[in-house]
Amino acid sequence: PPAVLPELGALLPCGSVPLTPDELIERMSELELTVPDIAILAKTTRRAVEKWRAGIHPVPQTLALLLDALKDGKIDMEWLAERIAARQ
Repeated sequence: PPAVLPELGALLPCGSVPLTPDELIERMSELELTVPDIAILAKTTRRAVEKWRAGIHPVPQTLALLLDALKDGKIDMEWLAERIAARQ
């Protein structure tokens, strides 16, 4: 089947970093999210989050999009918490 959003390939070329470590730290502060919070949201370890914050590994695009949606009010923490709880 054809891609639903073929223009995304042009917007986010392979290897692009959607969120820098400094932007991740800033976004976490804006949203009042801790390292353990991000680990839960990304379903990863605290160590992985610390590596993203230190720039050792790139911030996953899916996490960047999730944080953008929270920041922009597209979703809220209550909605997100309900979805996470439902999937555990």
